[in-house]
Amino acid sequence: MLKVYRVTGDSMFPTLSHDDIFFAYKKKKVSTGDIVVMQIPFFGRIVKRVKSLDNDSYILAGDNPSEQSSCCSSPQSNKYMIGTLLFTLKTGCIIRHKSSWMRKLKQVKRPFQTWRVLRGGNAKP
Repeated sequence: MLKVYRVTGDSMFPTLSHDDIFFAYKKKKVSTGDIVVMQIPFFGRIVKRVKSLDNDSYILAGDNPSEQSSCCSSPQSNKYMIGTLLFTLKTGCIIRHKSSWMRKLKQVKRPFQTWRVLRGGNAKP
């Protein structure tokens, strides 16, 4: 059965960004490198990459090296598996890109206003 999820957080960036939408399905055999969704007690629903497999458990890891997750420090049982990523709608990158573009525009605008004040022109603070 196909299920739809929305990413929260940046632990899987750049593969998955905050607010991306992805579709997952239950797969019989999970492989190393697959991105999985799990419902783990004390951690809730998580999205991580399978780093290695052991009999009935997975060692998980996030793709973002600057983010560490405590759920990745120990093997997780396969009974918590919800599904494996099938495909993604990259909505988070668009939002992130737009906000960074707006931030850069504001940075460019500030020196121009300062220059006008130094010249004696009228500039809004």
